[in-house]
Amino acid sequence: LQGYRVCLEAGHGYHDDGTYDSGANKKGIHEHVLNVAQVNHVAKLLEAQGCSVTKVICTKGKGLSLSDRGRKGAGHNVFLSFHHNAFNGLVQGTEVLYHPLGTPSDRHFAEELSERIAKSLGFVNRGGKKQNLGVLKTVPDSVQSAVLIESYFMDNRSIDPDDLEGVSLKAADAVAEYVAEYLLAKCKPT
Repeated sequence: LQGYRVCLEAGHGYHDDGTYDSGANKKGIHEHVLNVAQVNHVAKLLEAQGCSVTKVICTKGKGLSLSDRGRKGAGHNVFLSFHHNAFNGLVQGTEVLYHPLGTPSDRHFAEELSERIAKSLGFVNRGGKKQNLGVLKTVPDSVQSAVLIESYFMDNRSIDPDDLEGVSLKAADAVAEYVAEYLLAKCKPT
């Protein structure tokens, strides 16, 4: 994967005004922590194959606005924002979101990636969905595909809190596998 570039953003965390947004929470486990674990895992897997990876992880004192996070995608083939859903403890499934004004390949990328993650986890594939999200709105058009991944509903009662990171890393394996295939099949080295 030498010559290819991927930008991985861990959703939530610190913002430019210094506030911390943990995202969803299950028994003290913050979504942002799971998002960071996924970013680090995918980065490790892609870098081992020679891919250049930029990680956007907003820590205390180094927060960014959603717009600035999206702009970090400049110069990359793919931009991925990692998240976990939550609702009522009963719903489960994977979905991958793309911006209504995104590139033509965003929809296909989102649909295929959602299917891959759902299959690897054994969850319902809720599909690729169009949504106006701030982090995706500012990803430059030169980025071939930009999506926001909702790996699964972390508040689902069927998942033990002690298993959340393992489920997240299994989803990350599916992400890294599909991104590598996509880069080689659909993108040109940068």
